[in-house]
Amino acid sequence: MDHVWGSQLNDKKELARKWKGTTSDPNTDFPSAEEGDVCLDYVKKGFYEFTNNFWKRQGIPPGLIGLWDQETIPDGWLKCDGNNGTPNIQGRFVRGASSSAGTTGGSASVSHSHTATGSDVWYGTLVKVWEGGSPLDYVKYFRHYHPVTSTAVTIDLLPSYIALHFIMKG
Repeated sequence: MDHVWGSQLNDKKELARKWKGTTSDPNTDFPSAEEGDVCLDYVKKGFYEFTNNFWKRQGIPPGLIGLWDQETIPDGWLKCDGNNGTPNIQGRFVRGASSSAGTTGGSASVSHSHTATGSDVWYGTLVKVWEGGSPLDYVKYFRHYHPVTSTAVTIDLLPSYIALHFIMKG
């Protein structure tokens, strides 16, 4: 069973040409299919499932996640906030799954550190003083150093974005 949009048409342009008309008949215009295949009809704007050798119009499948730009969530949909069996996608970016859907990763914040190494530096002054015809060496050493200070800085690493609600069909 191949659960892929337009499973029997490899050329998406052919699929678009086929569905650009003003009407569509699922049993003649849709691609050949296997039991359980699902297609989206762009003309009639509906989901169809191939069941018992017939394309049957379905509502939006439960569990489908979409984006919503208003505060009031429509009837029959749930906000993806971790309640009522929904994943908590609030404040998160979505990444296409390469293996299992629902895998999480990344971090909300990053940290790093710097290490400064060094040692005390001493310098000295040699003064030759002449006393009675003989030089007298006078040496004075001084400690010289530079303190290292750091300040924590917060950096926003987010790209430009627009905040939308993730909602899931109940």
